[in-house]
Formats: sequence, C-alpha cells, structure tokens
Amino acid sequence: MTDNKIYDPGNVITLSPDEKEFVVTNNYGTFNEPNTGNLFPIIDQCCEYDYCEKCEDYTSVLSPINMYLINSAAQSIVDYARDDLKYLTDRLPPIAKNMGEDFNKNLLERFDRIVNMIKKGEKPIPECTADEIALHLSVESAKGIFSDLGEDLYETDKSITEMLPKSEYDGDFGYVLEILTEDSDVLFLYDMSFDGIEDIESLGIVNLKPSSWFDEF
Repeated sequence: MTDNKIYDPGNVITLSPDEKEFVVTNNYGTFNEPNTGNLFPIIDQCCEYDYCEKCEDYTSVLSPINMYLINSAAQSIVDYARDDLKYLTDRLPPIAKNMGEDFNKNLLERFDRIVNMIKKGEKPIPECTADEIALHLSVESAKGIFSDLGEDLYETDKSITEMLPKSEYDGDFGYVLEILTEDSDVLFLYDMSFDGIEDIESLGIVNLKPSSWFDEF
C-alpha cells in the first residue's frame, strides 16, 4: 500500500530519467511515485502576498510535501476501497452512504483523477461536487499522515518525504484547500444541523444532492 512507500525502511529510491518520478523498490514490489519536488517546485516569492502575476499559481504554498501526501492519501483510499467499498462509504456524509456500488465506483474515479493530475504536475481543482468530496477526504487523510509522522517526515531514512524540499507551508492543508476550491459548502453535508441543505439551490449552493455530484460546475 501507499503508506509503505512513504517510510518503509526497506525502500530503495531512485529518480526516473526525467526526474518527475521516484522509483521505489521494497518488499511490496516496485512503484513509481511522483517527485512533487520537481512537479510543484518551491519558487522564490517576489511579494509577500503570494498572488502577484509572478506568484499567481501558488506553487510554493501548495508545497512538494503537501502535494505528495495528498497524492498518497488519495491513492491509499482507492487501494483500500477497491478491496472493500465500505472503506469509502464510511467516510461519506450520511446522505451518500447508500447510493450503491456504481455510484461509489464512479466516486473512486475522482480520487484517481487527483492522483493522475498530481503526477502530471497539475493542480487537482475540482470540477464537480464528487471532486470536492474526493479532495476533502484526501486532504483530511494527508493531514493525519502529516500529524502522525511529524518530524519523521524529514528525518526518516529511505523515505520519499525525506528527499523532498521543506517549505514553510508544509502541513498547512487549510491553505491548500483555500487555493484549490471555491468554497467548502460540501462540508455542510457532514453537519446534521444543516440537514436538508442539499435541497437549497440559492446563495451559490448547488449540486449537493448525491444525484448531482458528478454534474460539472
């Protein structure tokens, strides 16, 4: 699983010829992992606000480690949920827990989208509510990995994260979501005090009904 690629003590890690991937070999096999240090490089900011013409892509704020952990988290969710869809449905808001196998498999494809975009150095900006759910769940899992490993992220021998450059924004996943998403309306679905909000289509709140999750914004 992806977790073992991060800090397995048996890792042998090399770079691909184009330096866009790490090639990881351990007891679980050989895997290609994105070199987010290359794909999402830390750049010298020319202003203090991070959003002038030069800095408008927010590359430094996303940080190589943040993007690597989000990629790893999304891939782990896919890996585990393909063995047991309950691993996914347990993480969905109550309104979407019983949508059926086809719905859940389609939702897993949105996690694959995150993985594929990060591997290409593209920001996984959501295009539909399903993308927002996938991103929020991936970020939440990435936050857990960051919290659990702490300084080991930077110090564990034979780990990918030890090979990635540090950033002052490492672990600031709230800022990552602020950059990648327009709003956090989808989180209302987890709060029962907002029960029924999916039926409201005003104030910019749209596509919260699970049947509309795959409709493009």
